[in-house]
Amino acid sequence: MLLACSAPIKADGISFRPDDAMVACRAILPQCFTRADWAALCRTDPSLLEAHPEACRLAMQADPENP
Repeated sequence: MLLACSAPIKADGISFRPDDAMVACRAILPQCFTRADWAALCRTDPSLLEAHPEACRLAMQADPENP
C-alpha cells in the first residue's frame, strides 16, 4: 500500500484527497477522492449531488475540467 505524504486539501471544512494521493478509501465521501474525481462523480450521479451539495459545489467550482 502506498501512502500520500501530503495532508488532505481542505475547503470550508470539507476535505479532499491531494491530487498526488496514491491511496484512497472505499467510502463515497469527499475525503476519499481528489477534488477533480469528486467533481466528476457529482456531475454524473444526481444522488451524490443531492447528498453532498456543498462538497459537490466546492469540487466543481475548483475543477479545471469544469469550465
